[in-house]
Amino acid sequence: MDGLAVPLTLTALASFFGLFFVRLYQKQGFPMPPHSFLFGHLKFVASVVGKLSPHVHGVYIADQIRQKYPEMDTAFYLDI
Repeated sequence: MDGLAVPLTLTALASFFGLFFVRLYQKQGFPMPPHSFLFGHLKFVASVVGKLSPHVHGVYIADQIRQKYPEMDTAFYLDI
């Protein structure tokens, strides 16, 4: 159990700080698609990637996100 204490503590701290910064960015008005507490933007990005051809370049993924949410700027934040 002693060998797991440090990795679990570090994982919990990293998760807390990640969520803290996402919420801070949302309050400051950073453009971002809907965010999940548990998965971040992974589920959203997976839904976008699932509609594209396999091995597509990342630029197309970002373009599809911008097309889905035209109110976002050309630059936006993703918590992946």
